[in-house]
Amino acid sequence: MLFTGVCFAEIFDVGTSTSYFRVNDSGAATASGGFVGDITGDVTGDVTGNVTGDVTGDVTGSVTGNVTGDVTGDLTGNVTGDVTGDVAGIVAETVTASTATNGEAITLTAGINTITPQGGANDTTNTCTVADVAAADVGKSYTVVLAGGVTNLLGLADSGNLKLSAAFVGDEYDVVKLLAIATNVLVEVERSDN
Repeated sequence: MLFTGVCFAEIFDVGTSTSYFRVNDSGAATASGGFVGDITGDVTGDVTGNVTGDVTGDVTGSVTGNVTGDVTGDLTGNVTGDVTGDVAGIVAETVTASTATNGEAITLTAGINTITPQGGANDTTNTCTVADVAAADVGKSYTVVLAGGVTNLLGLADSGNLKLSAAFVGDEYDVVKLLAIATNVLVEVERSDN
């Protein structure tokens, strides 16, 4: 059945309970088979299926699937998957706080790691190793920052899975940034003595 012209009824309903096109009295439309063409107005509810074309406006909720094209605006939430292309703006990294005990391994998480070295006396050096990183973590960066107010030191040797420019001994606010370039291989990218 082909419908042309203008319908002024308060409710327009064509089809069956499982295959339908409906327009309610406020002008909102629902269709069991999807829409082909442009939609002007808001979509309230879930979209199950693909969107081919541009979305201009806000998306509140989750997007499960791939986005091919540009995203202009802010993204609040997590991205699980790969980003291919440029990211312009500020990307907030996860901050994880942990302690370092002499002779033990530190487990780092991707992002910023604020470390508080343990010890009884001031200026005690806690020489630690870093736990291995998995293949799934290759390409991730790990920033080690000594926490503010610490009175002891963190020592990392240029050995094992750490490939440093030299041994690292840091105190308050010192930083060393590492990049996982292979399974169990963390390479120093930069450091700062603050």
